[in-house]
Amino acid sequence: MAGDAVKEMRRLKGEGGGDMYVFGSADLSEAFLKGGLFDEYRIGIAPVILGSGRPLFRQGTGAHRLALVSSQQLESGGVVLRYADRAAGGK
Repeated sequence: MAGDAVKEMRRLKGEGGGDMYVFGSADLSEAFLKGGLFDEYRIGIAPVILGSGRPLFRQGTGAHRLALVSSQQLESGGVVLRYADRAAGGK
C-alpha cells in the first residue's frame, strides 16, 4: 500500500499546482520521507508529555539536513517549526 501512495504522490507532485500536506500519519510520512517526497517539514510541538506512542522518525530513517524557515509560538504554549529540506532545494 505504501508503494502505491508514493507512486501517486510522485504523479501529483509532477503535475504541480499547489501544496500538499500530511497531517497526523506517521506511517504515511515515513513512506514519503523514504521516497524523497518532502520539500518541507512542519513539526508541531505540544506542551504535553504522553510517555508512549509511535515516534515520528523511526530508528534507521537516516540523516536529513534541514534548514529552519520559521517558528511560530501558539497561544496554547505549543510551537510550530517549519523546516526546508536542504537536499530538496532548501537553504
